[in-house]
Amino acid sequence: MVVAEFVDHADPLGDRDGCPGWHNALTAVEEGKAMGIITPLMVMLSRGKVEHLAAWQRHTGAYLLTSSVIDTPEANGLLTQGAA
Repeated sequence: MVVAEFVDHADPLGDRDGCPGWHNALTAVEEGKAMGIITPLMVMLSRGKVEHLAAWQRHTGAYLLTSSVIDTPEANGLLTQGAA
C-alpha cells in the first residue's frame, strides 16, 4: 500500500538538502506514517548522504527498496529491510 508519493524535480545526482520530497519522505517515516521508502534509484535518496541515511535507517528501522538491479541499497552501504 502506498502511503504517499514525494516527487522532486531536481538533479538526481545533486545534493539532497535542496529536495523537499527527500525531507518529506524521511519525516513520514519518523512520524510513523510510513514504514519505509521505495525509490527508482538509491542515488535519489543517498547522493552525498549515505552516512546520514544509514544512521537514519538504523534509528528508525525503516526499509529502503529499489527496483534497480545496479543501484541497490547494499551497494550504497544501506539495508533492504528494517535495521531493528
